Amino acid sequence: MLKMQKEKETDDIVYYHAYPSGSKIAYYFSVNKKTGEIKLLDELKENFGSMYRGHGVSMLYEMFRNNNYPDTKTRIWY
Repeated sequence: MLKMQKEKETDDIVYYHAYPSGSKIAYYFSVNKKTGEIKLLDELKENFGSMYRGHGVSMLYEMFRNNNYPDTKTRIWY
């Protein structure tokens, strides 16, 4: 599971913290609302693996495509 929580939003960029299952430590992402460019802004000190980063990027790309940036979004997979 990955929970995304919006930190702030400007005219051009939305910033999200992405919390992996059961963790209080988050990835920090941004997505440019005009270009769709997604950046990982801060690496975790603990290694949760690329699976969480991949899901975070996928969720942000989906938000960009839909032009919808909710305050929170959760993805669960099996």
